[in-house]
Order: sequence, then C-alpha cells, then structure tokens
Amino acid sequence: MQLVIQVNTVSSSYECPICGEQAYANLGPELFLASGPKPVCRECGDEHAPALAALLDLAASASAFHLQSRDPSPSLCLSAAC
Repeated sequence: MQLVIQVNTVSSSYECPICGEQAYANLGPELFLASGPKPVCRECGDEHAPALAALLDLAASASAFHLQSRDPSPSLCLSAAC
C-alpha cells in the first residue's frame, strides 16, 4: 500500500480507507492513498508511511513558527521596546 502527500481542498470528517476509523481532514497537505482521492488517518499514516507523516509534522511546525515570527506576542519579544 502506497501513501502520498496531496493538498486537501475539503475540510471534513471521513472514514479512513485503511482502518475504517472516523477522522477529520484539515485543509492543506495530508496523507492520501496513492490509488485514489481518499485521505488516511494519522495513526495509519504513522504506521504505513512514518517518513511522510514526519514530513507533514515538520511542515506544520515550520508554518506555525513562520506565523508566530510574523506577529510576535509581547511575551516573546526580546527587545527593550516591547
């Protein structure tokens, strides 16, 4: 079974095609079955494609850091002007 990273354009709940559990897909990059447009739950992604799941985690962390660095809160400001 091959998994791929694709951009998810629909934010909704779904049934994982591997385990059958209910999950929720966010907009943006997600793991999908290579054979069709079905997102895979996080647990199955970790089990069947751990490197791709880790890559999605890294991308999410980088995105969160970028957003935080663009609009820092006063508690994160290190300059005397804050």
